[in-house]
Amino acid sequence: MQNRSVDWADRCIYECKECSPPETFDTHSKVSYHVKKKHCMAMKDYTTKFGRAMIYEEKHTCQICGSHVLWERSSIYQHIYQVHNRMTMEEYGRLMTAYKDAPAEPVQKATRQMSYVESNIDWTNECVFECKLCQPTRKFNSKNKISFHVKRMHSLKMTEYNSMYGTSLLSRSWHTCQICGISILCDYFSLYQHVTKGHKVSLNDYQEQLMTNYDAERIEWLNRCIFGCKICKAEFSFRSDFTAHIESVHNMTMNGYRKDNGTVFKHKEIHICQIKSCGKKFCWETLSLKAHIEKKHEMQAIEYYERFMTNYAEKSPTSESNRKGSGVEPVDSRINQCEYQCHLCDEIFDVDRYFSEHLKNTHHVTKNDYKASFGLGLSKKVVQNCQLCKGNPKEFIMDQAYLGVHIRITHKQSINSYLQKVEAAHEIPEDIKDTEDWCYQCRFICCETVFRQKWKFDRHIGASHGILVSEFYEQNRHSPGYFLRKMYHTCKVCSKEIVCDKGPLQSHVRTHDLSLDGYYQNFVLNPIPPPSDWMNIAIHKNVIHTCQICHQNVPWNADKIAPHLASHNVTADLYKQHCMVAYKFNKAATAHMSNDSNWSDKNQWECKVEGCRVPLASRVKLVLHIQRVHTLTALEYFRAHKDSLQTDKQHKCQLCCAKILWDSYYLREHMRIKHKMKLVTYKNKFIANYNAEITADEARSKRRKFPNKIAKKKIEHKPAKKIISQSDAEIWATGCLFSCQMCVPASPIAGQDEFTSHLIKTHNTPFYKYAKQYQDYKLVSGFHFCKICQKNVKWDIDPLTKHFEDIHKLSLEEYYEDHKPKMPKLVNGASQASTDKDDAADNQNEDFDNIENTENIDDTGENIMISEVQSISAVLGTEV
Repeated sequence: MQNRSVDWADRCIYECKECSPPETFDTHSKVSYHVKKKHCMAMKDYTTKFGRAMIYEEKHTCQICGSHVLWERSSIYQHIYQVHNRMTMEEYGRLMTAYKDAPAEPVQKATRQMSYVESNIDWTNECVFECKLCQPTRKFNSKNKISFHVKRMHSLKMTEYNSMYGTSLLSRSWHTCQICGISILCDYFSLYQHVTKGHKVSLNDYQEQLMTNYDAERIEWLNRCIFGCKICKAEFSFRSDFTAHIESVHNMTMNGYRKDNGTVFKHKEIHICQIKSCGKKFCWETLSLKAHIEKKHEMQAIEYYERFMTNYAEKSPTSESNRKGSGVEPVDSRINQCEYQCHLCDEIFDVDRYFSEHLKNTHHVTKNDYKASFGLGLSKKVVQNCQLCKGNPKEFIMDQAYLGVHIRITHKQSINSYLQKVEAAHEIPEDIKDTEDWCYQCRFICCETVFRQKWKFDRHIGASHGILVSEFYEQNRHSPGYFLRKMYHTCKVCSKEIVCDKGPLQSHVRTHDLSLDGYYQNFVLNPIPPPSDWMNIAIHKNVIHTCQICHQNVPWNADKIAPHLASHNVTADLYKQHCMVAYKFNKAATAHMSNDSNWSDKNQWECKVEGCRVPLASRVKLVLHIQRVHTLTALEYFRAHKDSLQTDKQHKCQLCCAKILWDSYYLREHMRIKHKMKLVTYKNKFIANYNAEITADEARSKRRKFPNKIAKKKIEHKPAKKIISQSDAEIWATGCLFSCQMCVPASPIAGQDEFTSHLIKTHNTPFYKYAKQYQDYKLVSGFHFCKICQKNVKWDIDPLTKHFEDIHKLSLEEYYEDHKPKMPKLVNGASQASTDKDDAADNQNEDFDNIENTENIDDTGENIMISEVQSISAVLGTEV
């Protein structure tokens, strides 16, 4: 054997099978260096090609603790350095003069060997780490083990691995230090660093003195978790009893038990420290709580109980067993206000992460594949304008996976600090009827004041800032959005989402010939559960159903599933009751869903940041990667690296024959701008019969066969249109009233165009100069609530015409005829210029949501009192 060392620390033998004849070495580092230099091959590539390089293995018995490690210098050094307080090889070598061998425990022969075997301090490893490079993925119970594995098998440092593939931590557990009472990650490396460096105590001494009798005084209220043995189904209230049971009855170490059976908890609850300055979260058991109370807060457990536990039930979160998820840390309901419903089993979740874990663990499907097949699953949708964004505020779903991630990544702040800032705003008390409280679920914020009613917020904007709500972002370019809480209500009649505010809700329920009170009594106060229709929950035809009886895959629609269930003599209701609760997709169905949901990404991208080179499947994934891993914005990255696209596969649009890069980002933008269509709609209609050689005539015929909603709506209404005079629509659209104070006496003029023309022709003064000189020139300025998109549009001819033509592809006259909006009303009980006089008298403010009159507005903000004026259309030439 060549290069044989005479050192006592190297007894294993390695062989290079690439050489002829094979060359042998006594250390792993030597054979790695040889393979790299002579054969230009990384060790992981060598292992893949030839298998394990070790041909002779020998175990060394530690002369201090009796543990068995690989008899090689690096393994022995790592063991004595980490376990035995940084002992040097020279100091340990003195013990080798009287070396005593001990029989090694039987170990499983495998291609991998750790740098050291588990010591007798196995309580330090409760976390689980995962190597994402191995297929299938491999799991480890300590950070040291995965670090050694990644370095030896994949030739990567952990810092390189984390930057390229993200964290390796799969399951997190915490340990409460019995000396200082703080929480530490329950991993050997973290505990060793904290105990030895922070407290100058070895882990052996820490275990013997503090980890053996921690629950000698057993206090019942300190233990709400239940430990369950999965081998014999025994249950224990105290950790020490459970540990003793595993070691004595089943003759296993705790690490061995966790490897085979997973978590030690059968029921797990989280305790939040009730001391206001703390608020830390712990597992509700003696080991975690008692040390924190006594060491951190210098308080006895009985004193803590008397002072804080009497009202704990009102402040504590729900136990983990009651929440639909397996996360260790409880969530804050202030940031998680949405609800998610699983359409497969009808379970309800309050956190997106719990919903994702449920889909993965129960139904064997990822959240992205589920969304592509069954929709987002939001049964309660609440969004918020980020109050840290300045200018162009964005709306985020109120969930820690959306708004929380945005706060942490974009603004580098904690969720708690953000919530404290938001909660510092004062909410003004408002008198609201009990029967109308349900329809005031939105919150509007301005000047650190929170409003529940939209009309009061509009009045505040006009009175305090002298602007309209539509001018809010234009005048306050560096201000966050005013939606502190924007909640949507799902109509119980047509399932449409409406902003949960009285104005939009009232307008919508009238389309069903219902009053708001009638809707409340029939559908909100006494809700009728919708009929079960689980066989038609798929949003497109390419979803498949895995039969839970015979495990065959059939298309997910009632026409296919019903005959299949009939062949098993099972009804749909019985099948749902017994099979859909624990429904699972098989591997073929999961692969089919994954391929189907990723249809829009056919190209390959590569991160060009130096030292990265990670392949990615889409531009969206590339942007997320550079934001999370390299902390770069998309603009910064693409300015520096313009060659990230590795392939150039083109998609031919089935509607216009345009060639677009086959990537979801570009396809989505093309469909949105060119065809006013969602990408999922395009996919459901055209991708099943995709034709790469489609001609313009064929595309034109497809457009006629599958018209979009806008075209369909125009076709439906066109035959029934009446010839209407342009004056009626223009009279209705002129909803603003201006006062020319340069005239003597002051003259009221309807419409901004007429007012601007009057100023130029009569007084030779442009509008902007007049607006600077005279402050109170707006007598009436309001908004029309669009009956198509439920948005507020400034009530004047130009804004309304532009909105209808650009957004809805309708002329002003077509909208007026289709929806028959009521004339703007200025006087209580006055007649309208519109022929729809009786309907207009029903509600004075249906569409006139936002009205300003700085001189003559009453407390309710509902009526503009201008004497002798019947309508805006009649205002010209009338003396005010």
